[in-house]
Amino acid sequence: MVNWDDYRLLLAVQQSNSIRAAGECLGVNHSTVSRRMHSINQSHPFKVFETTASGIKITEYGAVLLQTAHKMQDLMAEQARTLASQDFSQSGAVSLSLPPAILQFLLLDELALFQQQHPDIRLTVFTSYDFANLDSGEADVVIRVSNDPGDELVGHRVFPIQVGYFASREYLANTPPEQRVWITGANSDWVNSTPFAELPVRYQVEDLVTRHTMAAKGLGMIRGASYIAEQYPELVPVTDEFTPFQDLWVLTHPELRDTHRIKTVMQFLLGVLRKKTVR
Repeated sequence: MVNWDDYRLLLAVQQSNSIRAAGECLGVNHSTVSRRMHSINQSHPFKVFETTASGIKITEYGAVLLQTAHKMQDLMAEQARTLASQDFSQSGAVSLSLPPAILQFLLLDELALFQQQHPDIRLTVFTSYDFANLDSGEADVVIRVSNDPGDELVGHRVFPIQVGYFASREYLANTPPEQRVWITGANSDWVNSTPFAELPVRYQVEDLVTRHTMAAKGLGMIRGASYIAEQYPELVPVTDEFTPFQDLWVLTHPELRDTHRIKTVMQFLLGVLRKKTVR
């Protein structure tokens, strides 16, 4: 194959395993995918795709072509990073990936201010608790909460995220200690090492912010992040014990570190985050 679009089709089929899903991945309808697969099969001495009961399958012959597709994909991503790292202009686009709670409670107003101060930088913000892959160009700058942010990235540690035990003031006043309950995430094993190990887990809620909101409404106690709990007037610490959980980092890819607009974004983020009061 000499057409990059054909290799993209190979990658889409590998990722999706169906004609319809591959079309959604490529932004075309399923009939276009089917027609292109048929054309590719006809242009090779052996079939590249075959239909099975479980979906579309790449043949053994197609798997050899797929290796080339992955190499081309990596080269394209490398080229994108190289182009992004060149200071052709001090203006341009920068993509930032960060956890939703960090945006909501630490950076929402500040990022609006950044856009006012730097109108020539088009900042696109993606929120996710999953780590964006900078090697594949999923983001230019990331804010990560981690004790191991990855040796492949460069940047700065900002501060440790502190956690403690919180509940609403009214809940603590009106609920006897032996009748209190926990609100946790999917993993509640840590409860056994707390001063309140005997209390039951009543709610398991994966979303971090929702757990704080539930505690503020008097539904139980949480192990919460101080920077979030401080935004809820109803929440108070259950004990004076606060411990560092994980570190907050501002990071980028080594090939982007000297790009003017990347440095501008990172310096801004570091400056505003370091001014935050963290218990």
